[in-house]
Amino acid sequence: QNRSQYYDRLMSVRLQGDWENWIKFFLKGVATVSDEAINTAKEILELKTKCEQKIESYGNSNYNKLLDFLFQSPIITKNDVKEFLNVSYPTASKIVDEFCKSEIIYDLTYEQSRNKRYAFEPYIMILNRGTEL
Repeated sequence: QNRSQYYDRLMSVRLQGDWENWIKFFLKGVATVSDEAINTAKEILELKTKCEQKIESYGNSNYNKLLDFLFQSPIITKNDVKEFLNVSYPTASKIVDEFCKSEIIYDLTYEQSRNKRYAFEPYIMILNRGTEL
């Protein structure tokens, strides 16, 4: 984001020994990134709470386990869910379908009838923010 200023400050250190402005610039960057990390963590916690509210009516621990799994692996297949929860394929399929209905995950391959992949899109969007070119 501040690439040219970064190199300008480094060049000033090299040519003029201007460590003070380099350190101020660097510490300002650290503070900015720290603030962004705090805001991201808050957003993730808010997202988790919203998702928990959406699935609480199902009253099944597998739903909570899958939600936790999505924060580790935000793109999944029904086979991933089957293996992770150690349930039958029809059970995994039902849970994935419920998560889609609740708009927690989204079908990435809606044009396909087999080998479908699903994304925990709200989480991915939080993690990807600021990485756009």
